[in-house]
Amino acid sequence: FNHLIYQMDNESRAYLKTMKKIRFDKKTLAVPALLLFLTGCAGDDASQENSSVQPGTENMTRFSVAEDAVGPQPASATRTAGEYTGSAVKFYWTSGDRLWVNDAATALKVSNRSTIPATAGKETAASFYFDGVFTALSYPVRYTGNGNAAGDKVTIKAEQQQQAPNDGAHIGADGDCGTAVAGRQGDGSYRFMLDHKASYLTFAPYDSKGKLAGTVSVQQIKVTADRDIAGTYGFDDSGIRKDAASATSRCITLTLSDRFTLSQTSDYTRNGAIMVLAPGDYANVTVAYTLKDSKTGVTGTVSKTYSTLKLNAGRNRLVKFDLALPRYEMKYYMWDAGKDYWNTYTGTLPAVDGEEAPFNGKNTDRYFNGNGSDLYAVNSCKTCPNANEATLYAFRGDPHWDETTLWVMNKHLYIGGMWFKKLQYCDGNSQQSPVTVYPDGKDYRDNSVWKDWVENSSDYHGKWVRTPAQGKPSDTSRYFYLPAMGYLDNGTSNGKLRLGAGGYSGAYWTSTSVKKSNGSLQAVSLHFSKSEVGLDVDDRVWAYPLFAVQ
Repeated sequence: FNHLIYQMDNESRAYLKTMKKIRFDKKTLAVPALLLFLTGCAGDDASQENSSVQPGTENMTRFSVAEDAVGPQPASATRTAGEYTGSAVKFYWTSGDRLWVNDAATALKVSNRSTIPATAGKETAASFYFDGVFTALSYPVRYTGNGNAAGDKVTIKAEQQQQAPNDGAHIGADGDCGTAVAGRQGDGSYRFMLDHKASYLTFAPYDSKGKLAGTVSVQQIKVTADRDIAGTYGFDDSGIRKDAASATSRCITLTLSDRFTLSQTSDYTRNGAIMVLAPGDYANVTVAYTLKDSKTGVTGTVSKTYSTLKLNAGRNRLVKFDLALPRYEMKYYMWDAGKDYWNTYTGTLPAVDGEEAPFNGKNTDRYFNGNGSDLYAVNSCKTCPNANEATLYAFRGDPHWDETTLWVMNKHLYIGGMWFKKLQYCDGNSQQSPVTVYPDGKDYRDNSVWKDWVENSSDYHGKWVRTPAQGKPSDTSRYFYLPAMGYLDNGTSNGKLRLGAGGYSGAYWTSTSVKKSNGSLQAVSLHFSKSEVGLDVDDRVWAYPLFAVQ
C-alpha cells in the first residue's frame, strides 16, 4: 500500500492516506472504492466511462452503481426490482428510482436526474445526479423505494401486486429499500453498492399429485403473522426503524395475474411471486394461496401455518409449498352398471354445468342393472352403503356442508362437499356394516318402504331430508368427505353434467334398489346440497358417483 502511495502524485497520496483511515466492514464500500480508484488511474474502461459527462449535468455530481467493484460487498449488495435466480433475488433499477444522500452540511438531498430511461422496464446499471459539487471522501446513501418522496421513511405495503411470473418490478414501489456508502472517485463522481434492508419471500407453489389444466392459476398470496410485517417505518443510514412505525399491518396480500399457473414440481420461472416484508422474527405465520380455475369459475384457498419464520434484512427465502389437492376420478355410474358411463370414451369430458359428452350406454355393460326381482346390487354398487347405512349418515351422522374445501376432477378445480361421521361413530354407537336394522327397528332395505314413493311429496321427500350443519367439523378424524360432484342428466339427454342443478350438489347411489308399484325400476340415493341432506328414490338411468361404506 505504502509502495503504491510513493509512486503517485501528492494529491493522490493524500487521498489514499485518508481512505486508509476509514474502517472497513461489510456494510461500507471503503475497500471497493479504493480499488476502483487504483484501477481508474491505470486508464481502464471504468476510467473512460467516468470521463464522459452527460449533457445538462455539468453542475451536478454523479453517484453510480459500482458494477465492477471488487472485494467484499454487503451480503445483499444489489439493485432494485427483482427476479429470482434459483438461489437469490437478482435486482434491477427501474424508472422512478431515485437516491438520497445524507450530506451532514445540508441534511438529506434527493437526486433529480438518472440515466434510467422513462420507458425502461429494468436496468442493470444506473447513475444518479445531484445538484451541486460534493467533496467529501464518502457519503451515506439511501434508497427508500420507487417514487418515494421522503428520504427518512419507508412504506412496506400491505397490498402488493405482481403482473408476470418471477418479475418483481413491483417491489421498488411496495417497500424495497436500502443503504450504502458511496466513495469518491478520481473524477469527482461517487460509486456505491446498495445493501437492501427489507426482507423478501419468493413463493413457488406446486401440486405434486397430478397435472392441472392451464386454466388453473394462483391469484393471490396472503401472509399473516403474529405482529406487523407491513407499514410505514422510519428510515436512516442503518436501515428500517421499527420503533418509528405507523399504519402497520399484520398481513400482506400479493395479488397476481392469471399467468401464475401450477406444475407438479416447484418452478419459480412458471409462478415465482415475490413479496416485500419488514424484517424480523415472527410466529404463527399463515400463508394462504388463492387459486382460480377460469374454466369452472371456481375460486378457493389453500393455506399452511408456520410456527416460526425468521426474515433477515436484505435476504430472500424461497417458499415451496405442495398444495396436494385431493383428487377424484370423473366416474359416474348408472345404478349398478358394470362400468362407468364414460368407460372407453375418448372425447372431451365436460367440466362445467350443462356441458355434455354423449355416449349412450344402452345394451352395453355401462347400462344400469335392470333386474326387477332381486333388489340388491351385484356389480359396481355392491360395495355402496345400503339404505339403512345411508339413513344413518344423513340423520345420525352429523352431516356438515363445507363450501371451502378445494378438490380436483379431470384436471379442473371444484369446491364444496359434505362431511359425514364414519359409520362406527353414527348415533354414538359402534355400527358395523352391513346394518340390517335401523336403530328405530325398521329395515329400510325393504322394498315396501319405497315402492309408493312420490317425488316432491311432503309424505315422502319432505320426511327424508334434514338441514345440515355449516362448515368443516372441528375433528375430521371421525368423519369422511364426499365431494359435490353432481350427476349426469340422462333423463332427457346423455352425459350432461349437472353441478348443483335440481337441488343436487352431490348425489351418490346406495346398494338398495326399488321396484315401484307401477313397475318402474329405481334405486335409493343419498343426496345433499348446502340446504339439505337426505335420501331419495331416482331412476336407475341417472349416472351418479359411488362411494364405499366408511
